[in-house]
Amino acid sequence: DVLNPLAREYKSIGTVKKEVAELQEDLAEAHKQVQYTLYPRFSFLLLSIFKFIELQPKQVHISEARVSAALGKLAFMEVLMNESVVQKQNIPESD
Repeated sequence: DVLNPLAREYKSIGTVKKEVAELQEDLAEAHKQVQYTLYPRFSFLLLSIFKFIELQPKQVHISEARVSAALGKLAFMEVLMNESVVQKQNIPESD
């Protein structure tokens, strides 16, 4: 590895591609869930991220910063959705 920087580069690209593939699976599942939930304000953000990630695996030079930004947006969206669920659970229903 030390003598061959291309080997390191190949490994990092392979690692990023694997992470992107895993993220694609997560996004596909989240995309299905968002379509059937009451979170329309998040659907546009999720669809944008989904389309971005969907196009990236065919490109060799994937920007780790862009992937990181997409993951950050997903984490933020998850926090907001969890807070919304907690708030709904804390509101007593009156029949």
